[in-house]
Amino acid sequence: MLPSRGLTANVFRNADCAVLLAPAPRDDESLTQSTKISVHEDEWPAMLHEFTQRNFGRALALAVDERHAGSTVMARGLHLVAADYDQKARTLTVAASNAGIGSAHLSHRIVRPTVIATEWRTADRDETLVAGYDGGQLILTMA
Repeated sequence: MLPSRGLTANVFRNADCAVLLAPAPRDDESLTQSTKISVHEDEWPAMLHEFTQRNFGRALALAVDERHAGSTVMARGLHLVAADYDQKARTLTVAASNAGIGSAHLSHRIVRPTVIATEWRTADRDETLVAGYDGGQLILTMA
């Protein structure tokens, strides 16, 4: 963990190689956390399917942090519908919506991710999904 958000963002935006960043632990996180990191594209469909199964319907915050554009929160308070990787198109898609029929929805796609990581405290609920790609990363934080 780097000592400050400013330093973390600066390292990420100016790195000449792929960098995976995940949120710092909250003060109340006394339980042991586990992380799974994969750079193997053939593992991603199953990894994301399992993530969706464990977290379907949970509220989320979706942020994108890009080297040249900075960090942007794309959605907050929507509920996870799916996270999926299409090997043929080489795209990762996250879909989220409000709970009601005909309500707001969001679909965010990343082309050619380079790494996917999940973090959890219990086997049935993830805390974070991070997907790195050239020049940026998607950070999906579960509420």
